Amino acid sequence: MSNNFSISASGLSKCYTIDRGLFHKNTQFLALNNISFTLLEGETLGVLGESGAGKSTLAKLLVGEEIASSGLLLIDNKDVTHLNIHKRLIEHRKIRMVYQDPYASLNPSLTIIELLDEPLKNITKLNKSERKSRIIEVLNLVGLKSEHGRRLPHMFSPGERQRIAIARALILDPICIVLDEPLSALDISVQSQIINLMLELQENLKLSFILISYNLPVLWHMCDKLMVLCRGQIVEYGPTISIIDNPQHPYTKDILTNSSHSQNNIQVTDASFCGCVYSDRCENALDICSTKQPEQSIIDEQIVYCHKFASINTEEDGLC
Repeated sequence: MSNNFSISASGLSKCYTIDRGLFHKNTQFLALNNISFTLLEGETLGVLGESGAGKSTLAKLLVGEEIASSGLLLIDNKDVTHLNIHKRLIEHRKIRMVYQDPYASLNPSLTIIELLDEPLKNITKLNKSERKSRIIEVLNLVGLKSEHGRRLPHMFSPGERQRIAIARALILDPICIVLDEPLSALDISVQSQIINLMLELQENLKLSFILISYNLPVLWHMCDKLMVLCRGQIVEYGPTISIIDNPQHPYTKDILTNSSHSQNNIQVTDASFCGCVYSDRCENALDICSTKQPEQSIIDEQIVYCHKFASINTEEDGLC
């Protein structure tokens, strides 16, 4: 595996301003707080967390739909954190997205050729003949034929539509693809086909993936590293096998042993409070857990944010 960085994030945060109306003061909502990770060429990073954990916000920052409020984001060793909209469109083409529902993400009125041609016309300088060759090449890469390009999305099976969504992500020759629950809408038999396709593409094209998923077997099979998010903050980060085999943070243990917990509707909470983000639900929480953020601890190969492992300076107890 190459040592080239596809993505490097340091202290990445995203804060939204919420308009409360004419007679009320606007408020700030911190959706993502101090996210740091690295992703090498050809690696896959899994992102695990319940609803409201900040997974979608992170994905939007990576593909350029949102701009970080603070922190640093490098794509292919280039700082893209605060680019203007034109430059952001160019640089973030290196990171593409495959969504959970392939049919909802495809314009039903456009043929597959038109869907794939649109980003090529808008972003690249390829002529018509070059664009056609690229479209055929990418269709073949995902296991489809050139004649499929003349059809509309509704004429395909769910598995084929996901192949089309992957083709659209590949069309601009990215270095990384963000996969947002790409298998949840597919039958089990089709899921394995899509997994094998993504692994084949990764090996042949040296692609990096960021896989947002609740599917533990898929995370285990595909991901080199795993990042566990809770209410907009990282609570555990490290090798996937190590975390799944031996989770250290109470939240990670909870979400791994109760898979339905990850998809429950919980109250979405601002990530800016000063204690541990899991302190109000942790059975073993100490007084300090609700008043002071835990420091980073390294347990084996895992980075864990939990007071159980951190050395606590008693003079700072109760301080944010």
